[in-house]
Amino acid sequence: MSAIEPITLASQGPGVEFDAVGLTLGRTTILDQVSFKVRPGSVHALVGPNGGGKSSLIKTLLGQMPHHGRLNLHWAGAPGCIGYVPQALEFDRGLPMTVDDFMAAMCQRRPAFLGLSRHYAASIGQALERVGMQDKRKRRMGALSGGERQRVLLAQGLIPAPQLLVLDEPMSALDEAGIRIFEQLLLDWRASGTTVLWIEHDLEAVKRLADHVTGLNRRILFDAPPEQAPAPGGAAATVFHPPAQRCGDREPRLMNYEEFRLMIQGLASSGYLPEALAYGFVVNALLAGLLIGPVLGGWARWWWSSALRSSPRRWATRP
Repeated sequence: MSAIEPITLASQGPGVEFDAVGLTLGRTTILDQVSFKVRPGSVHALVGPNGGGKSSLIKTLLGQMPHHGRLNLHWAGAPGCIGYVPQALEFDRGLPMTVDDFMAAMCQRRPAFLGLSRHYAASIGQALERVGMQDKRKRRMGALSGGERQRVLLAQGLIPAPQLLVLDEPMSALDEAGIRIFEQLLLDWRASGTTVLWIEHDLEAVKRLADHVTGLNRRILFDAPPEQAPAPGGAAATVFHPPAQRCGDREPRLMNYEEFRLMIQGLASSGYLPEALAYGFVVNALLAGLLIGPVLGGWARWWWSSALRSSPRRWATRP
């Protein structure tokens, strides 16, 4: 498969509808009444400042974050495949894991240490060739540059061919050659009818490549075709660099049970802690604060009184 050969797809991707989607973790509002639609088979860009809730929104779409409101996928027929390309890959770079091992672990059920299965070997080879990584299949993942690892992530998003593809800032670590490959892939996905939800900071690239763009900073800022989106350096300055909120602007209050439950669910769904461990972590932290404080205070009082009894002249106040 050549780098410019279009992707073939049997059916068009689904439409996506966000209806008053909200997300609150603890006392922090991440998403507030977010509502917009993604047309089937379109490239829909999501832009906004860091910390504006873009990644959290796509995690609600993938079922990884608790949320309020409604989120609907409108499939033309039977539900198809959803692909996801994360912003970065976190792993121990000392692991002896090659590119082939990583692709095997992501794309097949057979254990990666048994090698590539015949069923997926051809597809994996074609995907790596599309992103220009065919000649680096035997290199360790830890020895690759950031842009090369991002290309591998793009390759795993091609297997199996997705009807809905979610991209979390895929251009952030790519070099010029990688950006050209990604832009060609984006054009191929549009031509094949794949629905693409694409998080991006580069407004120039969004205006060239996207069919529609939505601005998000906890709530919807604009939802328009690319030619009507705010221009970089103009109105977009308020979108990407909003005024900071001072700590004193909000009165402190105690967290209620519902907020505590949502915070625990957020920790559990993030993938870092299972739910039971998340509960245990928070409860143990609270108990440690209640128990260690009195213990340390009692130890300090005992040490001071012992020091005074053992050497009263040393601690006496000079006249």
